This record gives sequence, C-alpha cells and structure tokens, in this order.
Amino acid sequence: MADATHADPHVPPSAADLPKPFALGALGIILIGLVLLAFIAGLFFVGWLPQRAAQADLEQQAKNTANPTAHVRVAKPKPAPDTLTTSLPATLAPNQQTTIYARATGFVKAWHKDLGDHVQAGEVLAEIDAPDTDQDLAQGKAAVAQAQAAVAQANASVDQGTANQKLAQISLDRLKKVGAAIASQQDIDNAQATLDAATATVALDRANVTAAQANVAAATANVDRLATLVGYEKLTAPFAGIVTSRTVQVGSLVTNGTGTGNALFQISQNDPMLIFVNLPQPQTAGIAVGQKATIAIREFGDATFAGTVSNIAGLLDPNAHTMVIELQIPNPDGKLLPGMYATANIAVPSKRKLWVIPANALMMSGKGAQVAVVLPDSTIHIKPVTIDLDTGASLMISSGLDPADQVALDPGENVVEGAVAEIVPDTASATGAAPAGGAGASASSSAAAPPVELTSATAAVPGSATAPTR
Repeated sequence: MADATHADPHVPPSAADLPKPFALGALGIILIGLVLLAFIAGLFFVGWLPQRAAQADLEQQAKNTANPTAHVRVAKPKPAPDTLTTSLPATLAPNQQTTIYARATGFVKAWHKDLGDHVQAGEVLAEIDAPDTDQDLAQGKAAVAQAQAAVAQANASVDQGTANQKLAQISLDRLKKVGAAIASQQDIDNAQATLDAATATVALDRANVTAAQANVAAATANVDRLATLVGYEKLTAPFAGIVTSRTVQVGSLVTNGTGTGNALFQISQNDPMLIFVNLPQPQTAGIAVGQKATIAIREFGDATFAGTVSNIAGLLDPNAHTMVIELQIPNPDGKLLPGMYATANIAVPSKRKLWVIPANALMMSGKGAQVAVVLPDSTIHIKPVTIDLDTGASLMISSGLDPADQVALDPGENVVEGAVAEIVPDTASATGAAPAGGAGASASSSAAAPPVELTSATAAVPGSATAPTR
C-alpha cells in the first residue's frame, strides 16, 4: 500500500526522498583560492608591469631631455694666415679684339688673309672695287683744279685793278698840282671819282680771290675725303694678331657701314691674354696692381701659368659685392686661346684677424650662423658667429669665437644649450665605432687646422665664367 502511494505521480515526494545538496569541502575552497590568485597574478604581469616600465622609460627620457649628454668631437679655432689664396673661375679674353667692317661701297675684288692667319699692323686683308668712289675722286680733283683757276683769275683781276688804281691816283695828283689855272674843278672831281672806282674794284677783286681760295680749300678737303674713302678700298689690319673670322667673298657687294652683312674680318691679339675675375669684397682691401697670380687650365693638366694683376676696377657691384680685376698672362707661343675656362689663384694679403674652423661645426637656425662650444665645466654653450669667408671646407670667423674655445664638430640633436658634453677623440670614430650620442661623427680628423684656400664658392659671380669687358 505504501509503495502504491509513493508511485503515484500526483503525490509529492517527502524530504527523505530528495538528493542531498552539494557541500564544498576545505580542499575545494583552497583550490578556488589558488585559481583566483593565479588569475590576479596574470592580470598583474600582463597589464600593470608593462605600463610601469613604459612610465619609467618616459621618466628617463624626460630626464635625458632635461639634461642630455652629447658625445662630440672638438677642434680649436686656428688663426688665419696673413695671406689668403683666392681661387676664382674666369675665362680667357684677348688683349685686343676688333671686327673690321667695310667703309667703301663696292664689290670685293680680292681677299688675302684667311681664318687663322697671323697678320701684322697695316697688312692688307682684302680689296674692294668701288668705281663710284673712284669717279667721285676724279671729279673732286677736277673741282680743285677749277677752283685754283678761279683763284688765278681773281689774282689777275686784282693786279689789273691795282694798275688802274695807280693810274687814277697819278692823274688826280697832276690835276691838283697844276691848280685851277689849267684844270677845272670838274676835272679834279672826275679824277677823284675814277680813283675811288679803281680802289673799290681792287677791293672786290681781292674779296673774289679770298672766295676762290676758300673754294679751293673746300674742293681740296672733298678730295681728301674721297681719297680716304678710296683708301678704304684696301682693308688693313689695325694691329698685329690672328684672323679669327672671315666672312668676305670675292664678288660680294659691301656697303659703307657697320651692319651685320658688312662684318668682313675679326682679328684678335692674344699676347698677352687677359683674365677678368670678380674678387669678393673681403679681399678687395688687400689687392694691388702688380700682385702675382697662378692660372690653372684643365687642358694643360698640372701646368700653370703666371699672371699679374694689371688693372683694378675700384668699384664694387652693389648686388654681388664683388669687384672686377684684370690679370695679364704672357702668351708668346699662342698656347692660350680666347674663351678658355680657367681658375685664377690669387694670393691676397689679409689685414684682419680671422679664426679658421672646420665647416662641419656650423649650426644654422633662425638666429643665423652659430657654433657649439664645450665650456670648461663640460657643458654646451651656443655662440652666434660672423662668417667672413666660406671656403667650402673651412669657415673664417671674424667675430664670436675665442682662441681657447673648443668647437663641437658635427653637432647632433643632443647638442643644445646647457647639455652635458662628452668629448670623443677622433681615433674613436676612425675605428668605425660611432659615438653613443653623436650625430654621425666623421672618420677623418678635424682637429688640425684646415687649409686656407678660397674656392669659387666664396664669390657670387654672375655668369662668373664669362669675361667682363673693359
């Protein structure tokens, strides 16, 4: 009966029939605690420790930025020598050069000198047949002869008038001498009138002589002009030189003038040769006529040519701040040719105190040219400087440096005002080991004084390779 009642699904089970609840023992509690501790430790290592390390790095970087350590090589300023060699680009130019034009109108009859021929002063280059000018000369000579004949005729008239004047004077004197007893007053008056007329005629004839002589002078001047034009029918060299251009051809029509079609020859005098260079303003105070220079030309290798300063412009270009000077180079063998590119090395005495430092010490900023110097307490101090000359490899400083300064070379980003400096010897970089905080230190030593030689970078020459004219 009891089993039937329990089996009835509509009757709820008693408490004795339910399963026992789960009970967590001491071991389970320990295991759960260990799992929780492991989870918390994992979160600690994954999250907080990296964040702490990053924070430490940021604090160290901030500390380094506030007090950076710069590893630098240094060099002391060297005094510039008393004489600076300035190397400037230039172009050779002839001592004299001229273009010969036709002054006579006519046809080219012959030419006697060709391109490259050497000529002497006065030597005939070409001949022009100018029949019109020849006819004008003949006509002018006839006009001179006609004027001279007019002078002779006027002189004859003067002689005849003078004779008539004398005769009239004699007649008047006779009548006055015999007096009124024989000669009437009318006769005396007539004789006086005759004398006055003869005197006037003589004066007129003499005026005619003067006019005729003036005509002779004018005709003679015209003949001289035409003779000069006829002389231009022979083109001659104005000076000794070499023919560098010939455009004349036999039978060509040329006219008197300087048009393009009338440029028949060009002659250059190449001994001595000239060089015009634009000297920078800092060297102008020491340049003088007579100073020597060395000229180098690529085509002649290591061979050099001696030059001498012959003329100084005495005026600076207001834009480039350079002054033109002229050098002369002897060229007796004609090896040097006009238009050759050359380099002029001029030793210019310096009258100012300059300090030379390597060019890789320069720091440019919005404040201008600066250099970093290492103070005795091993800190960096930034100094503004005035660059007097930039030779490319070296800088010549006129103000801002002291002889005892240790100038930092190849300054990097750590080279700032107040930074702690650690001087790295040149031998360290020479072995290939880069300084820890340096900015690409050079492998070559810069502590020695750089050579003081000014290059073309020193001067701003407009078209500097071109030769200015005198």
